Parts: sequence; structure tokens; C-alpha cells
Amino acid sequence: MPNVVITGASSGIGWQRRKSLPPVALVAALARRQELLNALVRELKQRHPKGSFVGLHCEFSDWKEVSTVGGKADCPVGRGECPRQ
Repeated sequence: MPNVVITGASSGIGWQRRKSLPPVALVAALARRQELLNALVRELKQRHPKGSFVGLHCEFSDWKEVSTVGGKADCPVGRGECPRQ
């Protein structure tokens, strides 16, 4: 199963990238706008029921938050077990 990380997933190129995902994938989507990120994860789960998806909030202008996102991505993808730090 391929692993995919989408940065800037709430708009622009990151948002459009969702259209070309493999039907079965482990996807970690990162974005600063939580409500759009949640919508993306819901859409991906509907389009690809065999995939695993997690949305991770990340404020890319805050280096401390960016540096902690790697640890969040190590959580069980798609189970909602990634605590916001």
C-alpha cells in the first residue's frame, strides 16, 4: 500500500492532489485550515473506502509545529488517534 503525504492540503495544489491518489493508500494530509482538512478527509474516505486517511493540522509558518508533525504522522493512520500537540 503506497504512503502519501499531502502538504497544504486545504487549498491549491495540495487540494487538487486528492484527485490523483491511488484507490488504496495511507494518506496523511497536512493543512492549517482544520475545517477544510476535515472535509478533505471525509471526501477521501468516501472515494477510497479501502484507504486510510488522517488529517493533521499544521501551521507551516510556525517551525515548532512543523517539527512536531513528523511525530504525529507516526500514529495509527486513519484511526483518529493522533493527539494535537
